Amino acid sequence: DNTTRLAGGGGEVAASPMLLRAAAEALSNTRRPVRHINAVVATVDTFHHQTDAMHREWGEKAAAVDMETSILYHLAARAGAHALAVMAVSDVRAAGADPFGDDPFDYGGLYQAFDELADVAVEIVTRLPDPIPALA
Repeated sequence: DNTTRLAGGGGEVAASPMLLRAAAEALSNTRRPVRHINAVVATVDTFHHQTDAMHREWGEKAAAVDMETSILYHLAARAGAHALAVMAVSDVRAAGADPFGDDPFDYGGLYQAFDELADVAVEIVTRLPDPIPALA
């Protein structure tokens, strides 16, 4: 995304392996099953300059599009810190919910996803070592 490029980054940046392991453990120990995937996210911050080619590339590479993950990962890597994006995805056309369609939006499902997200985030934090090791 443009923000990441302006900060001196570009290309793909990975999540912290330690945090990914903590997330996997947390997901296996939540109070209720949480539907989840571990996937690549495309980050874009310029809505008005998107092209069909960008959409095709995202469709081939990424499971979701957001505005924050890229810069979060870039700044964390630059600082030698761990980073992990854990998100509730609200606009999932592939799951039968067209965010641009005429059907009513499932706010109840979104609120449930936020509750699950909070549970998983708390579980992740409780599994972190103390002190947190340096990023390898």
